[in-house]
Amino acid sequence: MLVMTCRVGGSLRIGEDIRMALQGRIGSRVTIELQLTARDPVYLDGACLQPSVLPGDVHSHLISLAGMRRFTVGAFEVGVWLPDVDVPETTTCDDFIHIGVTGPGPLRVGYQQDRAELPWVYCLPPATARLVH
Repeated sequence: MLVMTCRVGGSLRIGEDIRMALQGRIGSRVTIELQLTARDPVYLDGACLQPSVLPGDVHSHLISLAGMRRFTVGAFEVGVWLPDVDVPETTTCDDFIHIGVTGPGPLRVGYQQDRAELPWVYCLPPATARLVH
């Protein structure tokens, strides 16, 4: 599992086809926008979510989660939870969210904050990487 601490307003790329934008956080509620190709279904609590279809056959989902939640995007499992004592500088800040990504093989994840592309991160299971931005 690759675990990242990301700021609200940033976006995470998983592979070439999945983009996850962190839209907002109010208390324990987190809003995430997913944009992905049509072949990747999104499941939340066992239910397949129906997307909005954008130009270019890009599927978009807007998800609002309360507390720690997990959902799947294609072959990837994504966990979202709020900062705690593990990252002390983020415990009182509503601008940070922990994102954990697990996949069937090597992970290729990129992160963008304030329009600046950060380098791709590679993680080979079962290794764990922890990045704070």
